[in-house]
Order: sequence, then C-alpha cells, then structure tokens
Amino acid sequence: MESRPRKAYTVAEAAAALGVSEWLVREMCRTGQLRCVRLGRRIVIPADALDELLAASGDQRTDTAP
Repeated sequence: MESRPRKAYTVAEAAAALGVSEWLVREMCRTGQLRCVRLGRRIVIPADALDELLAASGDQRTDTAP
C-alpha cells in the first residue's frame, strides 16, 4: 500500500508538532489565528494551516535584543 502525506492533524498532533499545549491550539482555532475544520465534535487542523502559521510567525520578530 502506498503511503500518502497527512492532510490534517488532530489538536493533540498539531500541539505536539508546534511544541505548545492543546489548550493553546484550541484557543488559536477559536480566535481565528489557526485555521481549523470542525468535523462533528472533532477539530482537525489542515497540514497547510500549520505551514501558514509558521510562515506568518517567521515574519514577526519576538526578540527585543538590539
């Protein structure tokens, strides 16, 4: 059987991939910072939404060093 790349991740998988809590992933979905899809009671995060989030955060500097 041929292996296909993942198209979506659970909240737990997305949190682990980003190195943040599941609560933060859910909050980011709720506020629209992270694109997600609700399937019944389940929330899934499209793989490209993680890429978009990381690309957008790369545009913002978080350090304050001169």
